[in-house]
Amino acid sequence: MKEIRRIFEMFQNISLTIDFQHIVEKEKNWSENKTNTHYTLWLITSGTVDITVDKKTFSAKENDVVIFYPGESYHAAAKGVPCSFIFLFFGLGTGNMIDAFKEANASGIYSGEVLHKQCKIYRKNFRSFVQGSSLEPVDMLSCLTDFMLLIKVLFTKAEFTAFNKKKKNITSQLIIDSLLYINEHCTEDLTVKDLAKRAGMSEKYYISMFHYNAAVSPKQYQIECRMKKAANLLMEGNKTIDRISQEVGYPDQYSFSKAFKKYFGEAPSSFRGTRH
Repeated sequence: MKEIRRIFEMFQNISLTIDFQHIVEKEKNWSENKTNTHYTLWLITSGTVDITVDKKTFSAKENDVVIFYPGESYHAAAKGVPCSFIFLFFGLGTGNMIDAFKEANASGIYSGEVLHKQCKIYRKNFRSFVQGSSLEPVDMLSCLTDFMLLIKVLFTKAEFTAFNKKKKNITSQLIIDSLLYINEHCTEDLTVKDLAKRAGMSEKYYISMFHYNAAVSPKQYQIECRMKKAANLLMEGNKTIDRISQEVGYPDQYSFSKAFKKYFGEAPSSFRGTRH
């Protein structure tokens, strides 16, 4: 959970997708055995659901949230009374970063007062979204925004009970740490040699593992972090382009402008002009 919390604290460009969402109502004798094929979220809207994973049973009550991983098998049952829940198939990442869930131990039950308040808001808006036969684009955007807020509260302020306390994949965790380190120090003169040493890997293995997880090279990822930082500074509008060039780690305005145009397809001055 710590790495997901850190990702939310440090990154603003969270990428979230909702592949499917629906609300279901179950009778008091409902039960099922299933293996998930997607990242799945249940927001309990009434009753209590008992969930058994690896012979351990957990209870999720109203306004609790349950997350299952792809390939995770479970037995679920209503606890003596009818129950209902909103369920979604979703994905979460951060730009070119690896799937935020891929090696994290985030499968389990989330609860707590702050989360419950956010769940009530989401439930209210969700019901209004699904009343019609189709959603307008603005409604879809609002729905995604509400879900993003719910997910953020989920991973930063909720109480968490893991289904399985298995150890994480250490190599991928080291790459997550490296991604976060590059983002935090992107304006500095970072070398692959130093990054690999910090991760405890050879340069060749580090480059291979980094590209496998992030789909870009360490250098390209650093450039992306610099460009996103520069874009935010340009949109704030209170600093010169020369000053921004220095703040994001370029030796002069010409080098920065060339890199910025290559990344965004337009000069920094044009980018600022079209957003004010």
